[in-house]
Amino acid sequence: MPYDVDAVVRTVGEQYREWLATLIELVRIPSVSGDPTHKVDVERSADAVAAALEVAGLEHVRQRDVDGSPPYVLGEWVHRDDAPTVLLYAHPDVQPPGIVEHWPIRSSRASAAAASTDGVARTTRPAPSRTGPW
Repeated sequence: MPYDVDAVVRTVGEQYREWLATLIELVRIPSVSGDPTHKVDVERSADAVAAALEVAGLEHVRQRDVDGSPPYVLGEWVHRDDAPTVLLYAHPDVQPPGIVEHWPIRSSRASAAAASTDGVARTTRPAPSRTGPW
């Protein structure tokens, strides 16, 4: 079955603002796994990623860890045997910010600009996507 690229582009355009809002909320979570004081934030970030995947229509969404590592989130949508497999990789923990005073924009002032500059270490976070037979 051929894929309707125009339908995919149209769907992405229609949902762009929703995706951006979700990503902005995700980059606001200070989920620094290397800092024990942020353990709750790392867990909250994994919960938020799981919720975004569920809203996006993925099934069997679950969190896992490896021997106490920071959590990772899995989700599936396997309703098209004829479609290619897509893997989205994301981890809800980030690197420590370094010298915060040197950052031009801080997470507490998240905006479209902050999502692209303050969230540099967080660019692997998934954008929610509604899936369907295009």
